[in-house]
Amino acid sequence: MAGRRALWPLLWLALLLGAVLAGPPGARDAALAQTQEAPAFDAEAWARLAERAEAATADPTTATEDLRALRAEIAEWRARLLEAQTANRSRIETLRGQLAALGPPPAEGATEAPEIATRRAELAAQIQRLEAPAIAAEEGWRRADGLVGEIDRLLRDRQAAALLTLGPSPLNPLNWQAALVPLMAGVGAPLAEIRSDLASPSGRAEALANLPVAVGFALIAAILVLRGRRWMGRLRAGIETRAAPRWRGILMAPASLAQVIVPTLGVLAGSVAFGATGLGGDATHALIVTLPIAGGVLFTALWLAERVFPPPGTDQPHLPLGDEAQARGRFNTLLIGWIIAADLILATFLPHGEGAAGTGAAAVVDYPLIVLGGWVLWRLGGILRLVPAATPGAAATLPPATPDAIPLRDRLTRLVALGARATGVLAPILGAFGYLEAAGMLVGSSMLSLWLAGLMLVLQRMLARLVLALAAQAGMAEGEAEGGAGLLPVLTGIVLIVASIPLLALIWGAQATDLAEIWERFVAGVPVGDTRISPAALIWFAVVFGAIYSATRLVQAGLRTSVLPRTTLDQGGQTAIVAGVGYVGVFLAAVAGISAAGFDLSSLAIVAGALSVGIGFGLQNIVSNFVAGIILLIERPVSEGDWIEVGGVQGIVRAISVRSTRIETFDRTDVIVPNADLISNQVTNWTHFNQSGRLIVPVGVAYGTDTRRVADAIRPRSRAPPPACSRSPRRWRFSRASGRAASTSSCAFSCAT
Repeated sequence: MAGRRALWPLLWLALLLGAVLAGPPGARDAALAQTQEAPAFDAEAWARLAERAEAATADPTTATEDLRALRAEIAEWRARLLEAQTANRSRIETLRGQLAALGPPPAEGATEAPEIATRRAELAAQIQRLEAPAIAAEEGWRRADGLVGEIDRLLRDRQAAALLTLGPSPLNPLNWQAALVPLMAGVGAPLAEIRSDLASPSGRAEALANLPVAVGFALIAAILVLRGRRWMGRLRAGIETRAAPRWRGILMAPASLAQVIVPTLGVLAGSVAFGATGLGGDATHALIVTLPIAGGVLFTALWLAERVFPPPGTDQPHLPLGDEAQARGRFNTLLIGWIIAADLILATFLPHGEGAAGTGAAAVVDYPLIVLGGWVLWRLGGILRLVPAATPGAAATLPPATPDAIPLRDRLTRLVALGARATGVLAPILGAFGYLEAAGMLVGSSMLSLWLAGLMLVLQRMLARLVLALAAQAGMAEGEAEGGAGLLPVLTGIVLIVASIPLLALIWGAQATDLAEIWERFVAGVPVGDTRISPAALIWFAVVFGAIYSATRLVQAGLRTSVLPRTTLDQGGQTAIVAGVGYVGVFLAAVAGISAAGFDLSSLAIVAGALSVGIGFGLQNIVSNFVAGIILLIERPVSEGDWIEVGGVQGIVRAISVRSTRIETFDRTDVIVPNADLISNQVTNWTHFNQSGRLIVPVGVAYGTDTRRVADAIRPRSRAPPPACSRSPRRWRFSRASGRAASTSSCAFSCAT
């Protein structure tokens, strides 16, 4: 509970921050109302851009980069046009109110006062003039939206065509020599540039002048690359063994990430050291820029390998595998890093020496990496297939689990293993036939997807430990932290999965423009009638609703603890008043939140009509119980604390909620009774208006029994009555039936509660 209570301040802070950043939905309209009229957008500039974009999309020779640049410009204009649609809205609403105040226009053939007719015409003209910019903006927005969609479709078609393009086969020996020549030329280009600079006196002088700086950065690079990762590993191990539990989870995450950051900074320092000499040209500088990226990829691969498939005795494994499988997983994960780094470096060498045989050279150079990547995917798929069988706690004697009983993690692992193995076989085959783009996309996207999945596992554990450490900092015991904050790691995992979806889409070929388009539509909202539902409107609804609801809860607490106990109302009446205040507060909070979000309440009539149909068919019992609960609170035939009997159940009413009433029987069991049963059925209330009543307890005995002795046996002699009850004089009556003897006693009682 403490962990869940800790969520509320963070949630409120996030909502308030979002509301401040988004601004109230009517803020811009109010600003426009103060200026009377908003300036119109530049329609001529937009028309020229739209015509240029239409001509570019119709020309099949337009370069892809030009299309992307045009799309960015049109997307900016689309955002401006969307804002311009709300121009002068507040002023228009004011004028419409003035026009409505003049009354309906006269019927055909009827006349009205000249001053009213003149004023009506003036207001209509003003409204028409103020609506013109918004109408033009809406037309422009639809044109821009159509152009953006057309460019996106064109870019996707070109991408699909590139994937399906049949190129030269890398298995053709005629392409091998054509690939070797440009590759050697690309590798030798940086060396040739460096030799050329050293041969010139100015180049040697510049290199000697910058030599101290280069040597300094080179020493830093050597220290960070050779020792940095080991030092960060020792720091992490020291934190894990020596730090207090409440600090361990907070310090472990940055210490672990430092094992990637520190050596990568070392590679960057080495690149800076070489660049400080001033040697080399374009090819050398391209290689210098690529080396830190490739180094970061390698150190990330090493870090992921040790985190996802940890060595024995270092960390708890994420996947239930044996030591041999963990070792194979580390090797293959690291091999993926080498493949990606080699592809990056080869991409810098090959363009400088492509020549006329560039396509064939790229095919021959890339195909070995594709085959190696397919082999790695096949091996990783085989390792992942061992996960369900190695799940701890599964007894070997148990029968095979049904498909519904297999955990979700095991199902996903099997699917990932199957996909990895299928890609490992299919990609080399496609590449052998000449579909190098499709084969490279399959292998590269699959390897990066596996990396992303491993990264999500590692980050989820890091954040889970961080959450538990923060809970310990808040003063929670270890067991309480794991129980109260146990939901937080799960929510963290869900957030990580949602955050990884855009990255996964980019990995599998989605354009950044597609993601930008989705984000733009999400921010712009969905039009519903005259209202646009956007994230800003939803945030304001949550803020206003939460504020009024919290105030209602405070008022309820004050009534329950301070005001109502000082009155003469009984407990049932106090509970009814508190519940009624709660219902009214929730209703007011909903109405105020909807109004603050800018939603038109009149548009809810359709929803109300559909809801009434649903109530008539499927929600009739729920609504009847809700209405019965309100009747119980107002009429109060049954109140909390009453002793009632309904449907053969006797007990004390403990709570009256919206849908049902909870009755505690004398056996200490709770019976949930729908409120409609208390209104429509017969209910016996033993303590409705007073606490006095009489119980008749029949006592049966065998034939021939002396009933006077039975009466003496059951009549209490010296036992005092319970403190809460006072008994009136007892009256006993005896009756004999033919064939049997029975005695019946009745006793009047009066109870304080």
